[in-house]
Amino acid sequence: MSLSGTAPTCDGCDREISGPVHRTGLDRLCAPCHQQHLADHAPADADEIAAAHIASWRAAYAHIFPSTIFDDPEFDESRYAMWRAWSRSPTADGRLIVAVAGDRTVGFAHTGHAEPAATGQRWGELYAFYTHPDAWGSGAANALMAAALDHLASLGHGRAILWTFSDAHRARRFYEKTGWEPTGEVDIWSHYPEAPAPSVEYEHAL
Repeated sequence: MSLSGTAPTCDGCDREISGPVHRTGLDRLCAPCHQQHLADHAPADADEIAAAHIASWRAAYAHIFPSTIFDDPEFDESRYAMWRAWSRSPTADGRLIVAVAGDRTVGFAHTGHAEPAATGQRWGELYAFYTHPDAWGSGAANALMAAALDHLASLGHGRAILWTFSDAHRARRFYEKTGWEPTGEVDIWSHYPEAPAPSVEYEHAL
């Protein structure tokens, strides 16, 4: 929020807006953030989605998982294989939204219905949310989150959940800045048995 008489601040990248102010809903955006655009996933995006997924993990979770996990060739290979094999969301009414800067895919959000057992009722869920470190601070994540929440609301949900690692401090700050609140639910993510990672649940009113 800018003081009267000072330049307005972009809600996408938090920088002062020196040129025209673009409005998207209630957000004030600078020209570069306004030029970010979103689209539904297409097969041609697979390798760029994988690259964003891999780079985000390496940058955001290096303090959570040992380097041996990232050094294993399987770490990259499994993600490229997963995204190359992706054809559509495996969940009913699921959607994979990608953030594009210029001609490059720099992030993605996967949304859909939560498992009923997860909440005791039919809520939405943000299954995955990643942006390439090159796009951090660019406004891409804000636009992507807005689109993800819009899709969850369009499914008729009143609330949505997500899970993230307890020690994913940057991600947790971003989620809280965009309206997510911790529920108090915790779990252990044990995909890598040698490095079980405590996880926390968040919720968002839609």
